[in-house]
Amino acid sequence: EQFRPICLLNVSFKIFTKVGTNRLTQIAHSVVQPSQTAFMPGRHILEGVVVLHETLHEIHSKKLDGVILKVDFEKAYDKVKWPFLQQAMRMKGFSETWRHQVDTQVQKGSVGIKVNDDIGHYFQTHKGLRQGDSMSPLLFNIVADMLAVI
Repeated sequence: EQFRPICLLNVSFKIFTKVGTNRLTQIAHSVVQPSQTAFMPGRHILEGVVVLHETLHEIHSKKLDGVILKVDFEKAYDKVKWPFLQQAMRMKGFSETWRHQVDTQVQKGSVGIKVNDDIGHYFQTHKGLRQGDSMSPLLFNIVADMLAVI
């Protein structure tokens, strides 16, 4: 349960995903809510901590009742379902061409498990985003942003 896959991607794949990442970064601020601060260029993850601290201070100082909910994204990259990612991008207004390109980059390729320098049989994955892929953080933010709306 404690192991997490880390992908080693070849150079040509990294070039394609980097080009896609650069294009996605240009519009990321318009498709991801300002409250999403992790992995967003120009935003800082600690902004969430500051907002939480200010909220708790306000609730305490005004003696208000409130509930704070913390969502734990344990192994979150591994749990992203591809149809949900596609639906999130569709709802955010991404074109069919772009969604197909992202779908191809996320779903294609095979995975092998390396233990003690021995690589096992290759197999296909059926969900998740790749650790080490430059586009994965932005795609994850799109998914997480949709969860925040729900």
